[in-house]
Amino acid sequence: MHKAVSNWLAWPGDHQVPSNDVIYIVVLFSVVSAVLIANFFYRFIGGMFEWVQAERLLRSQFPSPPVDSLLLGHASQMQKPHHHRWLCEVTKEFGDKFYMRMAHNHVVMVSDPALMPIIFDRALYPPTADVMDRPVDQILHHIDVLTSNVGEPNLLTAKTGDQYWRLVRKGVAAAFNPQNIRQGFGHVLEAANQLVEILKDRGPEKTVDVDDAAQRVALEVIGKVGFGKSFNALASLDAPAEQDVFKDMAAGMEETAKRMANPLRPYMLFDAEVRMANASLKRFKSVTKELLEEVQARGPTKEDDPTIAGHLLRLRDSEGRPLSQERLHAEFSVMFIGGTDTSGHTIANTLYLISQHPEVEAKITAELDSLGFLVGPSRPEPRQMEYADLSRLTYLSAAIKESMRLMAVVGAGVSRVTKKQVQMGPYMIPKNTMIWVPIQALQTSSALWPQPDKFMPERWLEEGAEYWTPQPSTTGPMDDKAAADKGEGEQRYRKYVPFGDGMRACVGQSLAKMNYTAATALLLSHFTFRLAERMGGPEGVLASEVARITVAQRDGMWMHAIPRFVAA
Repeated sequence: MHKAVSNWLAWPGDHQVPSNDVIYIVVLFSVVSAVLIANFFYRFIGGMFEWVQAERLLRSQFPSPPVDSLLLGHASQMQKPHHHRWLCEVTKEFGDKFYMRMAHNHVVMVSDPALMPIIFDRALYPPTADVMDRPVDQILHHIDVLTSNVGEPNLLTAKTGDQYWRLVRKGVAAAFNPQNIRQGFGHVLEAANQLVEILKDRGPEKTVDVDDAAQRVALEVIGKVGFGKSFNALASLDAPAEQDVFKDMAAGMEETAKRMANPLRPYMLFDAEVRMANASLKRFKSVTKELLEEVQARGPTKEDDPTIAGHLLRLRDSEGRPLSQERLHAEFSVMFIGGTDTSGHTIANTLYLISQHPEVEAKITAELDSLGFLVGPSRPEPRQMEYADLSRLTYLSAAIKESMRLMAVVGAGVSRVTKKQVQMGPYMIPKNTMIWVPIQALQTSSALWPQPDKFMPERWLEEGAEYWTPQPSTTGPMDDKAAADKGEGEQRYRKYVPFGDGMRACVGQSLAKMNYTAATALLLSHFTFRLAERMGGPEGVLASEVARITVAQRDGMWMHAIPRFVAA
């Protein structure tokens, strides 16, 4: 027996470790293992204790809707296509602040305008990056996977304190300065006029997916303004290539939204839907990767290159290093999505809502006529739109804003996470809690908007329509110092945030506004739009909505484009 043990303790060769040394190694290994195991359980138990304490604190302050799943909590509801509308219903029942649990993540839903300054960084100086930031990595990592082959962060997902986020934000913002936006106006006119000619040739009887068509216009604009390239997206509305890009982008975004709600979904490869979404993600990223390679193949970027790509390629960090290939790919993907998806949906939603309200269309056409844009027997060739004309489209701009309020493209909302315990008005929010602003609920709340479900562009003709002012009897949750915007001696808070707010507001909103305003004006100057029967009326439009990070109809917005005048 002793000999067998000695043989077992022997090292290869003739040398044997003395038994005392072996005992020492075994004891040391045991102690280290015990320490590691004890540390693991200490952290695990400590973490569980903190988690339970946080849940108790939040539930003591906020109501909570019932859950569908004990394991996933409210994540199962948030995976549903209409979860942005579900949040509106929950807000009506439980108020403008309520608690949710998405798997192990604590979430507080907030649609109280008085708390927006804290959430959107306007109430605390220095900025609240030290208090609140983008959601935890395991949530936003899914967007990183959408935009990069290696899950590299981007302008949308990187932490506010990250040096590269600040570098990219500052660098890209320069691409959207007023001079560059004005120069890009010609690209908008060119793309929109191309679409007008296509719709003329198509005729009024044939239906068109105006969402797809509007995204093609936006793709041409972001292609030239963003990357110095035409994608030929408007060669034909039936051309498959760009349409496949849109479908892959939409499928990838829908899958990303589901993964943000259910952290186990990426591993559900037995699900055919997940496998198909993975294929769409791969194809979409290959398109943006090829775009990056094409831009880089042109050679060194000139200092006067005004494109978004030019600004990104010229960026250097504090040590003189350019952005990595992975980071560039992620930023190109985000700009591609942001430049096409949101603008296209906004144009489509606006055309749909106007088609349902003849009295609104009559006022818009009168405005277009007064500016010389409306096509008719007395004006078969309208006046060419100029950049300065955009500020004169008062009622049309109001209709677009009302569309963005009623059918919020980022309807599910935006979120932050607390980096430490935060006093948010009268509420104490524990560390690592997600603060989620459900934009659709905020912008259609009956407590904030008169007749919130009615399409009323006139509401935007009043000064300060985007603000909510507490009544004198209302006790606000914050003091004067925290107010985001002030009137004369009174606080007012934003209740309309389609582009977000604060330091992380949409960096490209000036381009988006120019794009959707000019394109919508040109389309309505030439056509009146009628909803196609296949959509099933307003009920069908609502039922077909899908929240894929952005909200749109699952199979498009199909309409008839009826020319206002046809020459004999």
